[in-house]
Amino acid sequence: MDLKKAIGIAQKTERIVLLILGIGATLIMFGNAVGRYLFHKTAVWAEEVIRMAFVWGMFIAITDAFITNDHIGFRNLVDKTKVTRMLSDVIYNIVLAFVGFILAFYGGQYNAITGMIPLSGTNWPTALFQIPGIIAGWAWVAIGLTRTVIIIKQYYSTNTNDNTNKEINK
Repeated sequence: MDLKKAIGIAQKTERIVLLILGIGATLIMFGNAVGRYLFHKTAVWAEEVIRMAFVWGMFIAITDAFITNDHIGFRNLVDKTKVTRMLSDVIYNIVLAFVGFILAFYGGQYNAITGMIPLSGTNWPTALFQIPGIIAGWAWVAIGLTRTVIIIKQYYSTNTNDNTNKEINK
């Protein structure tokens, strides 16, 4: 299986997971509201499950935005020349890797300390809130470093080819 096909399968799976998390959270929220106002009973666990679905969905969606390069950027500013485009992309990806490292490393340390403390409504460990950030952080490190290497290689191979073509045309 080639890389593009694997990425396509991963993105379809991700969209299905996001759909399930979104619909699940909406149904739980609706059911809890109906229970609260019609039957004067609420499910204590519902708020935690909704928050958990939101946290997991957020980190999955943000990571997908980094993978597909669907981020807010200043393209009109940086697309002036090849050099400004390359420098902007390298800085962006280094910052992404750095932020990912901070999130994963310190999130892992915090999770080691507090991860087994049970949540009040479900009695699930708080680690379920922290794990998506740790996973996303390491994914951001991998994405940022991989893209930085690819961008630098592409820039130098393009410039080497341009210089070779200039020498041939002389």
